[in-house]
Amino acid sequence: MKLKNVGALCKSAKSIVLYDDGARQWVGEGGAMYILPENLGRVSVEILCTIFDLPTDKVADFYTRRADWPKPYDGEDDTEEDELIFDTDRRVMFDKRDMVPLQAPYGKVYFVQAKYLKAVDDSENLHMTLRITEDGTPYIAVKDGMFLTAIIMPVRVGETATAWLGRVYNGASAVKWESEE
Repeated sequence: MKLKNVGALCKSAKSIVLYDDGARQWVGEGGAMYILPENLGRVSVEILCTIFDLPTDKVADFYTRRADWPKPYDGEDDTEEDELIFDTDRRVMFDKRDMVPLQAPYGKVYFVQAKYLKAVDDSENLHMTLRITEDGTPYIAVKDGMFLTAIIMPVRVGETATAWLGRVYNGASAVKWESEE
């Protein structure tokens, strides 16, 4: 994982949230969260601001907080429900966002913003799995080999995007695009 890229995401969003799952610490900005390297030890939000080269006079402009692990998400390396999901090796610019379509089982496609994958693209053993919360919300677990390194929230695209993407991709009529109901 590239901590520098995680810092850039947080700076861009003007948000730094430090999550603690009891055993590990994670940092995110709302659309994704990344596990912090163990060699950092236990950190505070203030230490993260220093690591991310955020000047102290700018911290007041940021949303910063320390939080417990968000309950709906599973931060374990493996779950029985993990379903392998594949990068389609395509990119789509939609709504001014560079998105990556991910092919899930049963033909569904989920989209994540490419910027969230940039922080973990240094892994040779990168793979992703689809996880679903108890209330039915999908999220993407990003792993380096067997170990979870990030959780990314997919972007929900509307019916207009779904129709447009169906025309763009060859054979897309056989694909169920994840869209808002």
